[in-house]
Order: sequence, then structure tokens, then C-alpha cells
Amino acid sequence: MNHVNSTFIILIGVILFFFSGSRNAFANSECKEEDKIVSIALSSRPSNLNPFFATDANSQNINRLVHLSLVDFNDQMEFECRLCKSFEEHFLDDGGYKISFKLRDDFRFWDGTPVRAIDVLNSWKYFSDEEKIRSVFRFAFQNIKKINVKNESELDIYFDQFYLDALSNLVLMKVIKIEGDFDEAPELSQIVGAGSYHLSTIRPLSIELVPIDASEKVLDFKVVRDETTLALKLINGEIDFSVAHMSPRKIDWLRENHPEKLNFWEVDTSNFIYLSINHRREALSQKKVRKALAMLTPRDKIIKYKLRGNAIRSEGMFSPAFGALYTGEDVNNVYNPEKGIKILKDLGYSESNPLVLDWKTPSTRSTQEIVRTISDFWERGPVRVDITVQEWGTFMRSFRQGRYDIVLGQWIGFTGPEMLDFAFHSEKIPPHGGNRGHFINEEVDRLLSKAEKTQDSAKRVKIFNKVSNIINEQFAYINLWHPRLIWKSSSCVEIPKMMPNGSFGPFLNITKECCREQ
Repeated sequence: MNHVNSTFIILIGVILFFFSGSRNAFANSECKEEDKIVSIALSSRPSNLNPFFATDANSQNINRLVHLSLVDFNDQMEFECRLCKSFEEHFLDDGGYKISFKLRDDFRFWDGTPVRAIDVLNSWKYFSDEEKIRSVFRFAFQNIKKINVKNESELDIYFDQFYLDALSNLVLMKVIKIEGDFDEAPELSQIVGAGSYHLSTIRPLSIELVPIDASEKVLDFKVVRDETTLALKLINGEIDFSVAHMSPRKIDWLRENHPEKLNFWEVDTSNFIYLSINHRREALSQKKVRKALAMLTPRDKIIKYKLRGNAIRSEGMFSPAFGALYTGEDVNNVYNPEKGIKILKDLGYSESNPLVLDWKTPSTRSTQEIVRTISDFWERGPVRVDITVQEWGTFMRSFRQGRYDIVLGQWIGFTGPEMLDFAFHSEKIPPHGGNRGHFINEEVDRLLSKAEKTQDSAKRVKIFNKVSNIINEQFAYINLWHPRLIWKSSSCVEIPKMMPNGSFGPFLNITKECCREQ
């Protein structure tokens, strides 16, 4: 009897194993070509995938997958090699500066030829000097004096002095070859890269990248502008991954209703949301007025209730993602409406004589909601806000030309301390830079100039921290928050650690299970 039972149990086990194996074999046989494709949703179509003209975030990020640069940023917003094996900075006796690179020997262009130092030199010429191309990035390389090719894998890049943005600008220079002759900017089909992917199919709402290594996944970027449509496509498995914008309300709904179907990938970003103040306007040129407005701004409440906690309060331009550049709590920018109202009343403002502000805003619904929320809080004091809604192009012209009092601004994708110079140095007022609020401070100018002459990196960081503190103390901006970057995917898709700057680099190592059970 025991022998019969044992035989029966073994037989059942064999049958179960057979059916289980058959089922797995059947499942594997059912894996289709689409299982090798990862569909990724974007909010907007990349404006220009040509590496010489790729200025918007989606275009630049797709180019990160298609082309290689000498260096890029890691998840700590520090420089790391991509095409290079190592690099070393040198401060020269004549006041000059150079960066020495040793290239990796395992990268090849798509045509099979190795990437050599001479290709870096040629790429620099394409991006900086070639009149037929006139890359939009040519100004980023005007400080390079020369590139000296030492051998096939070593080169030196010379500058007349140290520049804060020397390395970050090199991220923009893709190492490429150009096939055939060209009388103007070469077509995409003429540009040969060395990245892991190359462009396969470009349609109005879809861009397909095919991997050089056939074992890797095809990346199919699809434009999905409507967030409700996007949510349904994620739920139904029509979209595998989404980097498209989605409101906090919709994200919370997905978390609550479909946790088993979706993964949520999150990181505190380097992006910075702030209120730009026009310092040329008489009232706003007074520090006390700027301070009062900061005290009337309920940052924490907006983050909690409007953004559903999907942001962290900003203590300055640099988020914690920037490590030593993050200065900690901004003690100047504290919500205190009673004190803010008192400051304004002491300056002579009242219900009959309010502080009148012109607030320009684009027509984006989410932006308008934030603008109206803040203006409602301001108008609890002796303030009147005139909100002007403009289409995007008109809004940006008003912003750049300083035709506003207040603007809800954002800096996206910046990479380091050179942003302080770009946004706050008195010589960087548009069209020469990003100082759109016309902030003028001699001490800030002096410190930024000193930083460019300081060779010790630790000492430079201390100088930048002083600049950040002055900017906060003077209320050059009203700091708001750093949004959390939240990507969504089906539960069968995995990526490694996300990047604070929103780089698509993690897609180089994306995985997707084959034929997962529904």
C-alpha cells in the first residue's frame, strides 16, 4: 500500500512536471517579436534628433543612446567616462588649462571601425568650426584652443584658462563620423555614431531605436500627450514604460488602483522650480518686498496638497542630488504670512493702495493652477496680482525680454555650478545668458570670477556655497521646490537606478520579461 501510494505520488509529480514544462515550453513558443520591443511613452516629440541641433530634453536624451560623448554624468551628478577610460585635469603654468583623455579600446562606430583620438578631433571641428553645419552648440566649444592627438587612444584638449563648464560642455559633443560630402548640415543618414543604438524608423508620433547588439531590446518611443490615454495604455499593456509627464493626481490614482500591474520609478531631481522676480521693477527692487512675497508663499502646503508630495522643498538652486553644492536649509525663505503682511503694510501698501504685480504664465493647465494658488495666498495681504495667460511662444518672449513682474520658472537639465554664473552674473542678462530677472550683485560677480581662477575644487565649492547663500539672502528668486521624477512601467519591465537629470541612460540596461502571465 505504501509502495502504491509512493508510485502514485511520483506519477502525479511526473504528470505535473510534464504539464508545467509543456506550459513553459508553450509559453516560450508563444513569445513574439513584440516581446523584444520596449514601447516608451513621451509627452512630446523630439524637436530635432540631429546631434548638431538637438536642444530639447527628449532629443538630447535619445541622442545619449545613439551617440557617445567623452564624458557624461552619473547618478551623483558627477562626471564619469563614457568613451574615455580616464581623464585628468591640468592647470598650466601660463594660466591655461587642459584635460587629458585616454580612450577606451572597446568602442566601435556602427561601420565597425574603432573610435580613435582623431575622431574626437574631427568631431570637435564639426561641432565648432564647420560653416556648412553651424551647430547650435558651436559657442559651447569656442573656449577650446586646440586638441592635440598624441596617439590613437590619447589626446589633450587645451583651453586658454579654466572654465566652469569645460567638462559639462563636452557632454554635448558627440563623437561621430560623417559619410559622404555635404553642402549644408548632414542628414541623419550620413551621421555614423558609436552608441548602443541607431535610429531605425522616424514617424511623426513614433521613433524606433534598434540595438547594435541583436540580443538587446528595440526601443520604440511613442508620443502620448493625453495623460488619461497614457494611463489606459499602461494598464492595458500597450505602453511598457512612460517618461511622459503625468499629474500627481493621476499618478496617485494608478498607485491605488493598479499596484499589481505597474512599477513606479522615482528619484529626487536636479530640476529647480522657482519664482522669477524682475529686479528692474521699482517695487521689486526692494529686498523687503521680495522677502514679504516669499513669506506669503505656502510652499509646503502646495507640495503636500497640489503636488501630492511628489516634490521636495527647495533650499536654493541645487537639490540634494548635487552633493556638496547643496547648502542645506534656506533660513531666509520661511512661510510667515503675518510677518509678510506687516512688512508690506510698513512699506505703505494697503487694501486701497495694494502692491500690483503683473504675472505672466503659459496656458499649461498645471502651471496655471500653481500660479492661481500662490496669487490667492498673496492677495490675502495688500497685494493684487494681474495674471496674463499667454501661448508658449509669446510667454517665452515676454520672459526673456523681462516684460513681467513675476514668472513661475524652472531650470531643467542643468548640471553644475556654472549655472550660478549663467543665471545670476550681471553680464549674463539675455541674450548673453539666463539672468532674466536682471539681478545685479557685485559680490556675486566677484565670487563667481574668483571661482573660475581657483584650482582647488574643494575651495571652488565653498565659493559656490557663498554665492548660493547670497542669492538666497537677497531673494534673487523665491525658491519653491525640486520635483520628484516619477517614471511608470508595466510590472515586467526593469531598469537600473534612475538619474537625477532625467537621462535616458538607464534604458541602455532595460529588461523586459517574455510572455509574463496576465
